[in-house]
Amino acid sequence: MFLTFKAFWKKLYQKLLLFQGAWCKISNSLEDQGIDFHL
Repeated sequence: MFLTFKAFWKKLYQKLLLFQGAWCKISNSLEDQGIDFHL
């Protein structure tokens, strides 16, 4: 049970990192267009 729980959190964390990376790219491209946009 503990191992599956740990694996679940690891997957969730990786998804969060991917989302954060995508968010950085989006906000950077918006800034290139002259829109200042920070979360």
